[in-house]
Amino acid sequence: MFSTRDKILLAFEQAPRRAVSGADLAHRLGMTRASIWKHVKALRAEGFPIKTHQATGYAMTEPFDFSLLKGELVRGSRFWNAHYQFSTASTQTLAKNAAQQGAPEGHYWIVEKQTAGRGRLDRVWDSNLGGIWLSLLLRPAIPPMRVPALTLIAALCLAEAIRSKLHRPVKLKWPNDVVVETVGGWRKIAGILTEISAEIDRAKWVILGIGVNVNNPLPETLEKQATSLRKLSKRTYSRAELVKEFLERFAGAYRRFEKAGFDGFRQSYWHAYSRPNQAVELKTSQGLIKGIARGVDAQGALLVESKHKTFPVWEGEIVR
Repeated sequence: MFSTRDKILLAFEQAPRRAVSGADLAHRLGMTRASIWKHVKALRAEGFPIKTHQATGYAMTEPFDFSLLKGELVRGSRFWNAHYQFSTASTQTLAKNAAQQGAPEGHYWIVEKQTAGRGRLDRVWDSNLGGIWLSLLLRPAIPPMRVPALTLIAALCLAEAIRSKLHRPVKLKWPNDVVVETVGGWRKIAGILTEISAEIDRAKWVILGIGVNVNNPLPETLEKQATSLRKLSKRTYSRAELVKEFLERFAGAYRRFEKAGFDGFRQSYWHAYSRPNQAVELKTSQGLIKGIARGVDAQGALLVESKHKTFPVWEGEIVR
């Protein structure tokens, strides 16, 4: 069932690029014009670009993708089960709570905005209206040491899905970023946060947190590090279509990985890598590592050549 807020938003979707009368909204929803005004003010506070026209009513000043609100993710999904809500602190929390209560794999939680979104190393992730913010619950029948490679496979599938919509090169940055080359260098367009609960010999559950900058505006502080699909192509994208494209690709890849491991993905991953065989610096828990990135091993570790030796790096962050 749609809430009053949802019904008002969908009225804008039905009248793109023109004003919607406050009197018409009030009549349609069985409310007073004063109540409509209160809801419009609340929507503005949420970040929706709604402008008041004294003579004609209210209008969206920028295009907005309503595909999630309209429930387009629910239809046509074979393996995945979507749970949509407008806003939450973090979809990771929703997914972890469900995992701890025994929810089966294949469920995912997606929202229009997060108020406390986060990335790796507990960094704040700007999660405003217009992006994809979702967390996917998996229960793979694998030992914990194989879980990190799932991040790489998800990143590969996500890059392929974004490339199919953006129609330009989309690459990977080990271990969890999806990047696009711009005039100013590589910019992050998506990231993955992987969390796990495990016993010594098996994973109990894995949650993949997916964040994609789609139609959302980015703060000035992130302009040198990140970009979005809309900023790159000057058009508005259906987030539901992009999510479904990713999940369709990932479903098959996930089953292959469960049966045969990461080795079959190594070549594809390295082909999609943004800076193969180039100098790299990694900040790890053991200190700074410098060398040449030569590939990824069968477990997903980055292979780094330094001082005529090649060795795997299991954790860390590429800083240059």
